[in-house]
Amino acid sequence: SWNDARPSAAPAGLAYRQRWRSELAARLAKRQAADFCPALTRLLLDGDTLATPAEQQAFAANRAQWRTLFVEFAPTLSAGQRQRLRERLTETANELAELLPPAT
Repeated sequence: SWNDARPSAAPAGLAYRQRWRSELAARLAKRQAADFCPALTRLLLDGDTLATPAEQQAFAANRAQWRTLFVEFAPTLSAGQRQRLRERLTETANELAELLPPAT
């Protein structure tokens, strides 16, 4: 099955999340520092930089497998389901865009 062929990113994801949480806790502990806001912003927007090359590779492989699943699954949707999916994806993209800081 598709899921059996998909490489597990769970161990890499767990290690990454643990490092990210540790980094977040360390930065929150330094709330009074002058560079707190820029440092926290970097962590939130560029947290992927904490991933090791092996983790980045595992995450990329996982995203590729999800894309493959989506491409295989999409043709089975009815017109109404496709429309609802488009609406939800647009809503999500808009919500994410609102969270991004203004371009400088």
